Amino acid sequence: MLKFFSIFLIIFQSFIFGLDVSFLKDRSDENYRYSIGFLNERLGFNLFNISYVWNEKKNTEFFASFGTSIMISGIGIGWKRYYNNQFYTMHPFSVITILQRYGNKMVVTNGSAIRTDNCISVSGGLRSSQFELFNRIMNLQLGFFSNIDFRNDLELWPFINIEFKIK
Repeated sequence: MLKFFSIFLIIFQSFIFGLDVSFLKDRSDENYRYSIGFLNERLGFNLFNISYVWNEKKNTEFFASFGTSIMISGIGIGWKRYYNNQFYTMHPFSVITILQRYGNKMVVTNGSAIRTDNCISVSGGLRSSQFELFNRIMNLQLGFFSNIDFRNDLELWPFINIEFKIK
């Protein structure tokens, strides 16, 4: 499974870095954030996530987000807070999101076709300083998140991903 995930991630990231973004030059894309990696701080169980930030101030941002993986997808709104630079190149942050999570037939074993959950996601972690690569501003993020779905026990999961936006 790890071998499959590694190959999938390499191919998917190759696709993202090879995108032709010339059609986006007339649009304002600085409000969009994309992330790829093992899970996600905004919605939780996602390998790929797209977020639209509609209110970004000095240390906070309000966002709407959609994310998907092979078995679980989600959509939600939330708030992300960046804290003062307490470490040399890493910046702490926290996120709280209200979301709707959807699981397909591979996840649900009780006979239902789609399982939906209303959740609250809480996460925290560290974000690297920004760097630029292939006309994209990127950050490496790592930390822990917890999805509270009011049905199961509280679980804590690690995440590591690359968040980027197109310049």
